[in-house]
Amino acid sequence: TVGIPRYTTTANAPLTVTPDMIDEDDQVVTMTLSVPVSGDPPATVSMTNGSHARTILDDDLPPAFSFVAIPANGAEWVTTVNITITKTGNATERSFVVTYADFTSTAGTATPVIDYIAIPTGTLTFMPAEFNQSFSFTVVEDMLNEPDTGDTVVIGITGVSNGGAIGLPNRHIYTIEDDDPL
Repeated sequence: TVGIPRYTTTANAPLTVTPDMIDEDDQVVTMTLSVPVSGDPPATVSMTNGSHARTILDDDLPPAFSFVAIPANGAEWVTTVNITITKTGNATERSFVVTYADFTSTAGTATPVIDYIAIPTGTLTFMPAEFNQSFSFTVVEDMLNEPDTGDTVVIGITGVSNGGAIGLPNRHIYTIEDDDPL
């Protein structure tokens, strides 16, 4: 409620914004003028459309997305490898789509088809209350004696929708350990 003193033609309506720590879309507040309750002489209301909208700009950082742990390793006989991406930072009201890709051809030593099944570019959808999402890839068991250092598969986060950030670590290195005799 705003009181306008007699013989005055304007008044300010205060709007207090309460800070929060939630990543959210900008919010619009609409204030509407209604017919005065009393007045001598009777007053009239005039304003375009009888209302005024103000936008509250969100100032909270969006969450960041990264791999849970690097590096990781496993023997060739471990055929399915699960990789987890996690969301950290402020609470959020938004959903995010995280895109990941196989960087092994440029940053790893494993060979698709021989050491693992190539990982297609993929996405994981994080709903507001979700903090971890996983995907998997397949290791190929072979009978080849390979270097003791193992073959590395490298996967990277390539993008996040809705203003989300790519955090660190943004690459995951998985080492396939040779289990074949000399």
